[in-house]
Amino acid sequence: MAIVWNTSTSPVPLSPRVDRTAALLVGLAAAWGLVLVVLALVLPIVTPQAPPVYATTSAPTGASVSAGASASALHMSAPALVSVARVTLVADSGYLVLIPVAVPLLAALLVGLLLRSTAAGRSGPWAGRVAWALGFAVLLGGVVGFLTLLIGIVVVPVGVLLLAACGQVVPLGAAVRRRHV
Repeated sequence: MAIVWNTSTSPVPLSPRVDRTAALLVGLAAAWGLVLVVLALVLPIVTPQAPPVYATTSAPTGASVSAGASASALHMSAPALVSVARVTLVADSGYLVLIPVAVPLLAALLVGLLLRSTAAGRSGPWAGRVAWALGFAVLLGGVVGFLTLLIGIVVVPVGVLLLAACGQVVPLGAAVRRRHV
């Protein structure tokens, strides 16, 4: 029995296993995107930017003062840095911050729709290319976010999962080859 690779540009119905694998990968990406939104609402990760706050401590009074201590030394106080509590991303920046936080979730849902349309043969070759482009955009955004803000690393898994799902439905070589035919 010989294995034949289908290199035609016509849509070929996918096996249920490939379709389920792609759906699982997109589902995991969407779940991770939803986790990011929930964490922005509940996880205290941001330290509000404010000038340092100092508190003063007073010296002990009464019998604990030694005989050699002067009266001025009793009233001296040493400054101590007061720590500021962390707050959630939404508490620090407002609810509009959920828009950029929800981008990976929205991209996962859109890629899922595009891949479903491609797998069913209801779209042209553009849907597979757009799905690949969105996956690469999310991955690139996560890498750039990691290099600049150090928090973008949490977006990288969404991009990787989306690209893996795209590879299950529309192999990258087939998506590129269709454009040149």
